Amino acid sequence: MRTGRPPVPTRVKLLRGTLRKHRVNPAEPTPTPGAPSMPPTLPEPARPAWRWLVRLLTSMRIITKADGPVLLLATCRLTDYLELSRDLATNGRTYETVTPTGSTMRRQRPEVALRDGAWRDAMAALGQLGLTPSARSRVSKVSNSPDTPEGELETFLTG
Repeated sequence: MRTGRPPVPTRVKLLRGTLRKHRVNPAEPTPTPGAPSMPPTLPEPARPAWRWLVRLLTSMRIITKADGPVLLLATCRLTDYLELSRDLATNGRTYETVTPTGSTMRRQRPEVALRDGAWRDAMAALGQLGLTPSARSRVSKVSNSPDTPEGELETFLTG
């Protein structure tokens, strides 16, 4: 696994004026613009989050067909976070237990750590999708070239 800062996308380097021709990957993939289809394995409670994120990313014009796995992770972990938060709101963040010596001890519920982990995972996935304020400044929207169906629609709608 790579350590350090993540690599800057080629398009960002080009826009910044820091692109060096000898460092360009000539075989760099360019995914097709547009929303990925909802996977049939997506749990039922996560489907509203999927639809919401797809609408949001589509309106921002930064989603591609290759974003499906990150979108799947983001929706599942956001749903986990919401479900665990509801559970903690109902049952509280701590519980009482009796020690072997007979005294009462308050402990944190395991759901608190699970909720915090779900939040970290969701934020990491949302950052990869460009949905956090700091990540948004590093993402550029996908251009719809006129030779794709999305580009033809864009050209038709904007005249």
